[in-house]
Amino acid sequence: VMAEDILRNGWGSKYGEGKIGGQDEEVEMDETKMGACKDGKGHPVEGVWCLVAVSRRTGRFVAEPVKCRCKKTIKWFLDRHVDKQSTLITDGWAAYQAKSVGPSFKEHKWVNHKKEFVTADGTNTNTVEGLNFGLKRWTKRRNWRFEFIIVPLLACAWRTAHHSNFWNAFWKAASEVRFPTHPYDDDGHSRTIIADHMDVLRNPPVYTNCAEKKAKRRAKKEAKKVKAIRRQARRDTLPKAAPAGMFDSESKPDDPFNRAAEIALLDLLYKDKARERAAKKARTDLSDQHT
Repeated sequence: VMAEDILRNGWGSKYGEGKIGGQDEEVEMDETKMGACKDGKGHPVEGVWCLVAVSRRTGRFVAEPVKCRCKKTIKWFLDRHVDKQSTLITDGWAAYQAKSVGPSFKEHKWVNHKKEFVTADGTNTNTVEGLNFGLKRWTKRRNWRFEFIIVPLLACAWRTAHHSNFWNAFWKAASEVRFPTHPYDDDGHSRTIIADHMDVLRNPPVYTNCAEKKAKRRAKKEAKKVKAIRRQARRDTLPKAAPAGMFDSESKPDDPFNRAAEIALLDLLYKDKARERAAKKARTDLSDQHT
């Protein structure tokens, strides 16, 4: 009820209609991940990235889940929700520095969180950072998925907009909500406005290849690991007195030295964990015997 009402009617005249921000207004924006574990602590979940923008003057905000946080996705989000006459305040994420993102606004201020949280002229993102903390407290952990998070986010926005007259606004919204009919009906009302909104978020009109780039980076990282293991294996198999010609650049791939290196590599890859388990068991047995 809350999610559909705010999608249909917005925040109301008290907070302003249309895009947030405007002439001489400041809008803070940040990206946050629902489900991230700080410093590797806690139980990790799949999580979802969300883009959040909030007006400093009215407190009105927009929060949406996204598949990636590249400059194309951020530009698409800002074009739909933030007035270009606003002053945009962000952190030091590189995507905001693109010509089509930050500089496209009347003014763009940013703070580098690796060095400071408040600049000398007072620029900070404390408002949106506090909002991110509140959103993570208001939403349940089991909803931190791309398909499930949109309704809790919209409900948080509705509660913020109607906190002074909650029940009157709720019963009015409940009387106007449009419930879906049977999915096989042909009356054109088989889907809710929330499902239509999710279709837009699931299939944005911008092409992003972030998943492909991430896969390439992962493959490159794994290739570096394999090369490092190969180098270590070759060093471990070197005899104390190397035979003449062993380091010849024209040595053939099938020479005995290379075969020994490959055997050592396989040994490192597949037998190290078994050796560790056996050694641990032996230490445990020895400790039990002493006891």
